[in-house]
Amino acid sequence: MKPEIKKDSDGKLTLMIHEIREDHFLELPLKEYTLTFDDGLYRQYALWDHIKKIDTNKIFFISSGIINPVNKKQSKNFPTSREAHQKFFDFGVTEDFMNIEQIKFLSEQEQVSIGAHGYAHTNIKDITSFSKQIDFIKRDTEKLLEWFDKNMSFKPTEFCFPYNESNEIYIALLKGYGFKEFYEGWNRLDIGKISLF
Repeated sequence: MKPEIKKDSDGKLTLMIHEIREDHFLELPLKEYTLTFDDGLYRQYALWDHIKKIDTNKIFFISSGIINPVNKKQSKNFPTSREAHQKFFDFGVTEDFMNIEQIKFLSEQEQVSIGAHGYAHTNIKDITSFSKQIDFIKRDTEKLLEWFDKNMSFKPTEFCFPYNESNEIYIALLKGYGFKEFYEGWNRLDIGKISLF
């Protein structure tokens, strides 16, 4: 059975975006989709002047434990999402991610919402014990909600699973914390797979 792609209230299909290749991205018929940007990468913010011109809803999913401090420089090298995360996990480097001021700025823009992408951006498949998975999900979700409570003027209701890995228990636990919309790899179109024509 073919997976069903999530649609918004206007019937637009949902597009999954990690990296943005400027030469390709800006030529696509993006206003025909709801755009979801994973990982809170600085490149997404750096291209805001282009992205804001696309007349459609945009959701930026933020891992609230991977935020660049406001007083630290941000890299203009724009690595892939995988490379940016590896730099963070191996060395604690956050220069490839947005800072709180940039996230707040985006949250105030028209047609933009900020969703949650976990706190630590951990793949739950790497946690082998079922009870440890549950404990992790609870702690991680409570940390991300604590961050939103401290730093933002709203509580997120949209959740994108890190590494697009979920299960029924994860979803049920998140619903208990007030999340209502869930995004994964199977219910979004990958931007790399859509055509110009």
